[in-house]
Amino acid sequence: MRLNKYIARSGYCSRRKADELIFDGLVTVDGQVCSNPATQVEPSVNEVRVSNKIINLIHNNDYLMLNKPIGYMSSLNDPHYDKFVIDLLPEKYNTVYPIGRLDVDSHGLLLLTNDGDLTYKLTHPKNNIVKEYIVSIDKKLNSEDLKKLESGVMIDNKYICKAKIKVHPSKNGFRYRVYISEGRNRQIRKMFAALGYEVIDLMRVAIEELSIGDLKTGEFRLLTESEIKYLEDL
Repeated sequence: MRLNKYIARSGYCSRRKADELIFDGLVTVDGQVCSNPATQVEPSVNEVRVSNKIINLIHNNDYLMLNKPIGYMSSLNDPHYDKFVIDLLPEKYNTVYPIGRLDVDSHGLLLLTNDGDLTYKLTHPKNNIVKEYIVSIDKKLNSEDLKKLESGVMIDNKYICKAKIKVHPSKNGFRYRVYISEGRNRQIRKMFAALGYEVIDLMRVAIEELSIGDLKTGEFRLLTESEIKYLEDL
């Protein structure tokens, strides 16, 4: 088995992140630093360590859906915050990690797993996985700006990001369904800000056809076998 795949299947991180760890010289095989992600390792024969921690394959992966509350970090640790999504789960799921990001001031659908291959599939830009959000802004979006959002808006002075926009019924008319296939940091907020709008609330409600449904804020559930297969087949 390839070294990067072994690390991913251990639940330590995604395969892409495993490549970075290997290139950074943080991975050893039988005590020797290994810098080649394609190095073949044999489970139960070779000892693989990441940052001097022995890792082993996980034979039964976990797949969870969480309705993330506002105020919780999607990362597993950050010295500037003390509330993390992993804290909302029972101890037995302490090997899972979030698939992708959802900002601390955003809420809604977040998937967690210890399946590195699935994480790679759902987060790699080449796969164009569509995420759906309900976004409330501070004023009505005019037709010209809607077209700009759909054709592409520059953020961070270097990225051209696009979104599909639909009006979402609301009392004030300032609510929209936003669909993106990229996942840049605070992308939707930055896209609207570039055109002079402030995002008041942002909730992710679906990843492709997988919807948050009636899952309550702060609650989680296991994915069904059919949902796991659906994600694997994307």
